[in-house]
Amino acid sequence: LRFQTKGRIIAVGDVHGDVDAFRRVLRLGKVINEKDEWVGGDCVLVQVGDQFDRGDHELEILDLLFKLQDEAPRDGGSVHILLGNHELMNIEADFRYVTDGAYRAFDVLEQVLLNPSDPADGGGSPAASSAPAKSNDRAVEQRIWSLGLDPHQRARARVLMPGGPLARAMADRMRVAVVVNDAVFIHGGILPAHVAAPPKAPPRSGDAALRELNESCYRWMRGEAEKPAVLMGGRSPVWVRDYSRTHPAPDSCKVLRAVLAEIPGTSYMVVGHTPQAEGVNSACDGCIWRVDTGISAAYHGPCEALEIQADGTKRVITPEGYVSGGLREAGMRPVDYM
Repeated sequence: LRFQTKGRIIAVGDVHGDVDAFRRVLRLGKVINEKDEWVGGDCVLVQVGDQFDRGDHELEILDLLFKLQDEAPRDGGSVHILLGNHELMNIEADFRYVTDGAYRAFDVLEQVLLNPSDPADGGGSPAASSAPAKSNDRAVEQRIWSLGLDPHQRARARVLMPGGPLARAMADRMRVAVVVNDAVFIHGGILPAHVAAPPKAPPRSGDAALRELNESCYRWMRGEAEKPAVLMGGRSPVWVRDYSRTHPAPDSCKVLRAVLAEIPGTSYMVVGHTPQAEGVNSACDGCIWRVDTGISAAYHGPCEALEIQADGTKRVITPEGYVSGGLREAGMRPVDYM
C-alpha cells in the first residue's frame, strides 16, 4: 500500500484503449523511449485506472504497463497500476463501452491462453504470459450462459470474469489505491465511509481501511470471494466524483481534508475518472489533483501528466513544456511555460 521514493512521481490519467496517446504522454514524461523501454530511472509512475473501454487497444496498454512494471525496478523505479470503474465493470461483464476491435483482441487472447506454445499466437504479450491458462470448468461455461451474452462477447467474459485468467493476472499486478510519499492515488476518490470501520467493528486506521480495500478486491477478482460492498454503487472509490467537479463544494473540500487526516502522513489525493477540460489541475487548496485530461481518442483532450518532484513541487507536463502547478488551480488557465 505505502511506497517511498526520492525520485520523481509521474501520474497519468485515464487512457481508455488508446495506446498511442498513452505512449505519447509517457514519452513527454521521459519514462519511455521510442522502443517503449523504461528510461525513467528511479521515477515512480502511477496510472490511475481506466485502461479499458472506448478504444481498441486495451491489451496493448496492459502489455506496456506490465512490461514497464517489470523493467522499472532494475533502475530503482516502480510502476503502480490502479483499477478504475471501467476495469471493474468489465470484470462483471458490463460491456456497454467495449469497441468491436477490443472484442476481436480478446478472441485472439483467449486462443493464446488455450494454445500458449503456438508460434503463430502472436505471443510475447506480458498480459497473456501473466495470465494462467484458461480453465474449461463446466461452471465457467454455465456462468457465461447465465449472463446471456452474445457469442462475440463470450471470450472477453471468460478471461475477465472473477477467477478468469486475465482477471487473476490483473489482481496480482493492480490495486485500487496506493500511497506514495504523502499522496493518496485512487481512481475516483476516498470518502469517510471508505475508511470508517464497519458497524460493530473496532476502530481502524486509514491505512488498514485502504489495505482491506485492496485485499478484498484482490480476492474478488481471483474468484475467491464476493465483490466487496465498498466497491458497489456510485459512491464507491472508483465511481465518486465529489472532488472532481471544476469547483468542488466547500463541504467536499472539508470532507477531503478529514479523510486525509485519517490516512497518516498524507496531504493530498490524486484522482482520475472525470475528464478535466482545462487539463491537469488542482482544487481544495492543493488537497486534490485531477489528472484525467481525456487524452484518448474517445475524448480528444490535452496530452498531459502530473509530475511531482523530489521536494514535493508539482508541475504539469504538456507538449509545449512544463507548467508550474501553482498556475493550474481549478478555473485558471496556464499563462507561462517552464
